[in-house]
Order: sequence, then C-alpha cells, then structure tokens
Amino acid sequence: MAAASERRKGYFMRIKTLSALLLVTLSVLLGCITAAGEEAAEDVFSAEAYTFTGKGLGLEAPERLSDGNANSYILIKAGGTASFSSGQPLQGAYIGWFTLPDEAELVWQSADGTVLSKEKYSPDFVNEYKAAPENSFSLVISSKQDISLSELSLYGAGTLPETVQQWEKPTSSPAMMLVCGYPGDELLWFGGLVPQAVADGTPFSLVYISNYSRARQEECLAMLWDLGVRNYPVFLGAESRRNEETVYLEKAWSDSNPSKALGTALTHTSRLL
Repeated sequence: MAAASERRKGYFMRIKTLSALLLVTLSVLLGCITAAGEEAAEDVFSAEAYTFTGKGLGLEAPERLSDGNANSYILIKAGGTASFSSGQPLQGAYIGWFTLPDEAELVWQSADGTVLSKEKYSPDFVNEYKAAPENSFSLVISSKQDISLSELSLYGAGTLPETVQQWEKPTSSPAMMLVCGYPGDELLWFGGLVPQAVADGTPFSLVYISNYSRARQEECLAMLWDLGVRNYPVFLGAESRRNEETVYLEKAWSDSNPSKALGTALTHTSRLL
C-alpha cells in the first residue's frame, strides 16, 4: 500500500511539473506573438520634406535636427516658421529644444494643409513629446521670439521607442535634494545614491547649477530616464566662463548674452515649481 501511494504521489508530481512547464512555454510563445504584433513607430523625419520662412541660423541645414549631436541646432528668428511634412499620418513629434523658449506655437495640419490644431504654450522641458491630432501630416513650429531646435523626430503609427522622454514636473515635496555643479556630478560625488533612491522609491529632486553644454544636458536626461526617473531635474543654467565648450558654443552658435542665462533659467524654474 505504501509503495502504491508513493507511486501515485510521484505520478501527480510529474503531472504538476509538466503542467507548469507547459504554462511557462505557452506564456513565452504568447509573449513572442504579442511582441511580434506590436510594430515600433518609425521616425519619418526627412530633410527633403522641410521648409522654412524668415531668417535664422542653420535653417538651410535641417540635418542638424537628426545628427544625434545636441550641441548643433537651427535658430528660427522671431516671426519665422519651420514646417515639417510626412507622406504618412503622424502620431506625434519628439522635440529637442536647444534652449527653452518662453513661448512657442505648434500647428498641426492635414495632408491638404487644413489646420487641425494650434497651440501656443511655454515648454517646460528641453525634450518633450507632443501628440498629434488624428490625420496629421505636417507640423509647423514658430514663435514671436527667437527659438532654437536641437533635435526633432516625427513618429508614424506604432509603439513609441522607450527612449522618448515624457517628463513630469520636478517633485514638489522631495525627501532628498541633490544640488550639483554640472550634470554628471551626481555620480562623481554621490556615487550610487540616485539609482538607490529610484530603487527604494524615495522622492527626490536633482538641481544642476550649470548645464555645462546642451550635449552634457542631453546625456544627463538620457541617463536619468534609463534609470527610471520621471520627474524632470531643475537646470539653473548658470554659465561657466572657464568652460571651454560653453565659450566655443557661444561663439560658434549663439549671439545671445550669457549674463542673462541665469535670470532666464530662474524664470523657467519658478514656472516649473
């Protein structure tokens, strides 16, 4: 009797094991089928489908918007426009501002040029995703002031890449605040504190006194996004005169007065907070 009972137990254990393996296998197969059915959204930005009006800097070189170099940009003078079209419907645009404008206007149009929506707003984040109305085929960007664009992606139908940053405003009641000189100092001086705070779910704020450069700022945002941070850090925007890259960018790309940078940045910061 005991031997028969043990055989039955062994039989049922094998049945349970095989059932568990079958369920795991089915889950994996279903996951693969689901993943295969989800098509990634394609960036359909094309320099050939780009037009501009007015004056600016680099307007004749739209490849700057897709060169992966956040330090390059196009400058649209006040009252000018930049228009970006696609041969397929758009679900949205991922905009990388070189510097945050006080105001910008986005106009979405249909294939025949009909205006579908018009939005005047003050961007809060240098990288932002703006969803398009249904049947949008083009985007027109303009402003009453000079505005500068660093990167632009136009996405058709499908799942957006995980690298598309959709930020929330800085944490209003952080349990911890790190004030750093430049992007990267949070790692240099605080080691694994930020990843640990993310893992623990501790609300925190990151404050950077200087951006160092737009490229360094871009690296910082990409790193934080990959870590799982969703609250935008605060960039005070103070310029460092001993920073050779900042001096180079000022001479090569900008005719603005760096002494105004901190005041402008504090204005944006007060709006965020």
